Amino acid sequence: MKKLFLLSFAIIAIISSSFAQITLLNHGTEDPLGESEPMYEYGGTSGNYFDIKNEGSSEINIIVEVTTLSLPDGAALEVCACGSCVTVGVLMTIGNPTAVTAGSIYNESYYMYHPAKNEQATFTLKVWEEGNMSNYDEVVFDTGLVGINSYNTGFYVYPNPVSEYLFIQNSDYQQSYVSISNIIGQEVKRIKLTNEKTKVDMTNLKDGVYIYTLYSDEKIIMSKKLIKL
Repeated sequence: MKKLFLLSFAIIAIISSSFAQITLLNHGTEDPLGESEPMYEYGGTSGNYFDIKNEGSSEINIIVEVTTLSLPDGAALEVCACGSCVTVGVLMTIGNPTAVTAGSIYNESYYMYHPAKNEQATFTLKVWEEGNMSNYDEVVFDTGLVGINSYNTGFYVYPNPVSEYLFIQNSDYQQSYVSISNIIGQEVKRIKLTNEKTKVDMTNLKDGVYIYTLYSDEKIIMSKKLIKL
């Protein structure tokens, strides 16, 4: 009986650790950052602080990465986190793994964008737990976000977590599709949106954490985690 109890406890612990407990926050608040956030427009050097919260019950080491990057020629992006400030020209890890205690906030992170042209720039910032890639949060910073807010207000994906069928609702579906990828970036589904509401069979996908990304005219509009049960 004792062995059975210990085995049950271990299984519960493994299941609990598979759900994300890292949250990216607007600096100095408890407001989570969305799937995509505005990055300062052309006209001068600007930056923004962000906070990283460990909502779990134990201390973890966080790793900060730039996982997508699209900058105009001559522009520069500086990201500071985990004890290091780096001018980002390629996809990379920022600094070293940094301990964050349970329930606390790491608030020493920011980015600085130096524009060169009046062209769209984007980058994706991902924060994950060392040794547990399913515990993470990420956000796409985008200078062109002001022009696509209508997509954010009219785009819904549910249920999440999902077990059988996923529903995608998007009022501006023309020239749009949704890509679903696993946590190592391999695309496992691509759904062309031809109606305001689309039903997607998810039963052939293994249980785990995925990323869905909305594209319009081959531009990324938003990305978010999706859990398959």
